[in-house]
Amino acid sequence: MFSRRPYDLKNLVRGGSTPRVLDLCGLHKRFPDLAQTPNPLFRHRGLNRCFLIKHNLRRNERSLVRSGRNIVTKLVMPIDPKDPGAGAFWTFIEAPNLEAWLEEALGRDRNLYEEEFTEDVRTLSRLKSAPAFDPFLLEALFPERDLDPRYFTMAKADEVEFKMFAARHMADISAKALGETTTRKRPERLAAVLFNAKSHAQREDLRNALRMDPEDFTVGVFGWKGLLYYLWRMNIITEELASFLRDLARLEKEDGSAPFRPLAAPISRIRRSVRLRWEDLKAGRENYYRVVDDGDPIAMRMLLLKAPNLFSRIGDDVAALTHLTTYWNYWRRQRGEGVIRHEMATTLLPDLAGDIARDLDDDMPLYHSRGVA
Repeated sequence: MFSRRPYDLKNLVRGGSTPRVLDLCGLHKRFPDLAQTPNPLFRHRGLNRCFLIKHNLRRNERSLVRSGRNIVTKLVMPIDPKDPGAGAFWTFIEAPNLEAWLEEALGRDRNLYEEEFTEDVRTLSRLKSAPAFDPFLLEALFPERDLDPRYFTMAKADEVEFKMFAARHMADISAKALGETTTRKRPERLAAVLFNAKSHAQREDLRNALRMDPEDFTVGVFGWKGLLYYLWRMNIITEELASFLRDLARLEKEDGSAPFRPLAAPISRIRRSVRLRWEDLKAGRENYYRVVDDGDPIAMRMLLLKAPNLFSRIGDDVAALTHLTTYWNYWRRQRGEGVIRHEMATTLLPDLAGDIARDLDDDMPLYHSRGVA
């Protein structure tokens, strides 16, 4: 069993999900009655209070996993969920001995609890496959399970900022969406449709405006929230991505005078991957605003219905760019001067190039190639 005592759990507490961290421990503190839910994410109580982290492998960790990727999923289990200072046990979900580790860590004989154990391993495998822990991406992972929706709650700080973004967005489009003159209360009502399931009257108004039956409308609202979430994430990424590309230009200049130019290949690969991913995301954003600006309820309905099926690809692009910038900024903070020099970049950039790369057959733009509304 891999263990670290103490493990600084305070740095992991989010009270929900972020692209990099799924904090189930904090989620139970935020919603105390979640412990009694009839629809838990995991069957084992300890797993329902764990942390899951998208982690960039260090070179000395590669022997611990079976994975061809540099980004893996770390499972962190607090020794005492009520005492963050007590430390934690951890492993990688990609570890070859995961099931034996779980038996020891959970203190459960799998022969006595085979069904529950197998289901929890299957859930971990699904979470491992996700490129990030964005709440809408997570919910789309389990279409056949009636899970408590609170497991797909975003972190508190993110939720506040996202709702502010959504309210501003609704203020811009509410008149066109409902075919009426905007009033001061209209954006608030429209935003409530997305975030408050009890807004029956407002939901019916919007459902009728979009000419959708109740079941399709539920899917459409989920898709709309997800699209807005990724639009919001793109706004956050933009500035950080620009800063990273400036660093890349500086390193490329320094690399020009270095023997053998060790950064030439990874920089070229990273630039190509960033361009492909960002152009795809930008095309999706432009497509969304074009439909909204046209004010055509039929086109809007089609876009919303198709949105959940796009989350995997959109989420992968947003996750890759988010990981790129957050990992780079992490290493910048480790340097006293806040700058990553050429020598260190020769270690970091090749791995990052692999993390963000797309498969060669996956380069065609998502929106242009698949005929999304």
